[in-house]
Amino acid sequence: MALSFGLNAYGQSEIMWQKRFGGSGEDYATALDKTADGGVIIAGYSSSTDGHITENKGASDYWLVKLNGAGTMQWQKTLGGSGNDEAQSVQQTTDGGYIIAGYSTSNNGDVSGNNGAYDFWVAKTNSTGTIQWQKSIGAAGPQKAYSIKQTPDGGYIVGGTNGQDIHIVKLSTTGTLQWQKTYGGTSSETFGEINNTNDGGYIFAAYTASNNGDVTIQHGQGDAWVVKLNNVGTIQWQKTLGGTKMDLANSIIQTTDGGYIVAGYSYSNDGDLTGHYGTTESPDVWLVKLNSSGTIQWQKNYGGSDLDMAHSVKKTSDGGYIVAGYTGSNDNDVSGLNNPFGLTDMWVFKADVLGNLEWQKTLGGTNGDIAYDVVQSSDGNYIVTGHTGSPISGNITEASLGGSDVWIVKLDASILNVNDIDTIVTLNIYPNPTSELVFVESKNTITALELYDTQGKLLKTQKANGKKEQLNLSSYPQGVYMVKVITEKEVKTLKVIKK
Repeated sequence: MALSFGLNAYGQSEIMWQKRFGGSGEDYATALDKTADGGVIIAGYSSSTDGHITENKGASDYWLVKLNGAGTMQWQKTLGGSGNDEAQSVQQTTDGGYIIAGYSTSNNGDVSGNNGAYDFWVAKTNSTGTIQWQKSIGAAGPQKAYSIKQTPDGGYIVGGTNGQDIHIVKLSTTGTLQWQKTYGGTSSETFGEINNTNDGGYIFAAYTASNNGDVTIQHGQGDAWVVKLNNVGTIQWQKTLGGTKMDLANSIIQTTDGGYIVAGYSYSNDGDLTGHYGTTESPDVWLVKLNSSGTIQWQKNYGGSDLDMAHSVKKTSDGGYIVAGYTGSNDNDVSGLNNPFGLTDMWVFKADVLGNLEWQKTLGGTNGDIAYDVVQSSDGNYIVTGHTGSPISGNITEASLGGSDVWIVKLDASILNVNDIDTIVTLNIYPNPTSELVFVESKNTITALELYDTQGKLLKTQKANGKKEQLNLSSYPQGVYMVKVITEKEVKTLKVIKK
């Protein structure tokens, strides 16, 4: 089911504002975080020496861009040396500064202690981007960091790769190495994201082609790999997820019920996966909900007949999920593709607590456009960033600065969250809010109703055999609930408020 609206019934656009930053070289945004002042911080890398970039220190530099809530640039900083420096992750720290992680081949300028080839490079800045300390972590071979989070003790957990293995590093609040560990098997592993867990440990998502070492099961060509660590990096459990084709995990967060949501993409249509849209040569976005011990609770594919990939998943204030990545599809779950030449658009979609698609939006122009990260802003709207190579076209309104540019878009949740047109036509639920009874009407025969809370817990199952059914909510407390309506032709989930 594809939901996309260029303008709503009142002529309002979903795009609240959009901004383009960069110079005549190649400029990329790989991560963002919302800031305490209502703005955002963007991290990426740049090879430009002009435009918005005021200083270039080498081949490519870490690039930090601070925006206020209206998308206006407040400051920007390049960090690095004469080599290649590419930031992959950023987070605002509790002192109002920023922690940035990526990788570097430099050993001059802002970078010291390089061990040869690529090292993890971690930089801690103050609130205006001035470096307070920096740390190179590596050995003779390539080591690349892709994710960093501040830990409850004020230190930092960093995740990435060491050659073909996963490498996790724990730093103190001042950047002192506290421990480091390597995970994987004899084949290759790539890294997605690491996060804190509510028990003081860590969870990471990755990809593995191994079937030995720390990896106990392989489903096919390669699997999404989820690993739960305690506070000193010891594996508590690990799970491979996938089918006979290649399946990758790029992002993971802990959910409010103590489980986890994993986002990535998949080529499989067997094993743990069902509902693949494209051919085995074109991946779908894949979301997997795990319980606290790593058992799959549900999994869903999203996309169309072309390439669809997810880079980031975040929780939303209503208990659902916001996902960002890119797509070349224009069918099934995807509509509104701006690119007629076989390239990609940014793709952002919202799923409810059970993974049901609520809305989707393609963003881009006539060249390739990719989203890497998304956040829900403090006002409840959504901010997505990545890069674009498109001229003014599609829904891009600012001219190219040269090469690839950073592009950031703020989306209006109030317009994107309008009722699904298909739902209005084929399915209705009323009164909403309700104090007791709620009625569900469908053009198709309803075979069952299921009631869930916002954490995805099944509260009630009710068999049905009509086009109008009622559900009694009198025994449940006030709050928001999800009603899954199963008909002879479709399954949809609607929100209902018990007052």
